[in-house]
Amino acid sequence: MLLASLFYGTGSQLSGRLLRTLSTYQATFGTLLFSMAGSGVFALCLEPIPYARMLEPSNLGAMMGLGILGSGLAYILFYWLVKHGGPTFATFVTYLLPVFSLLWGVKLLNEPFHWRVIAGLVLILSGVFLAGTSSRKRSNPATTLTS
Repeated sequence: MLLASLFYGTGSQLSGRLLRTLSTYQATFGTLLFSMAGSGVFALCLEPIPYARMLEPSNLGAMMGLGILGSGLAYILFYWLVKHGGPTFATFVTYLLPVFSLLWGVKLLNEPFHWRVIAGLVLILSGVFLAGTSSRKRSNPATTLTS
């Protein structure tokens, strides 16, 4: 888990550098192409793939929906955030995942909703706010002159 977090942060910073010369669409295409090639090799070698079931219309529709909306559109939005807001700002979006996970869990799965959950969300969002505020102050010297 720690290694994944390290790679996620490093990847965001590298994306910021690459997006100086690439469009968001080029970055998305390259990311998904190389990810597919890398993970596809392992999947073909290690997992049995039921090709007949995979080619059924309902399964093809589900795979296309996940690929286009779940990966393609998400990467386009992420790289747009990196390009226009910076890599640090774009990674703050990931802290909103617990909020939406909670909402969908309560709404769709009838999961319990207790005061401890609200306290946890307040703690997470407070941390995001404080981290965002301190990074903006450091990156913009004009704010220290007017304060």
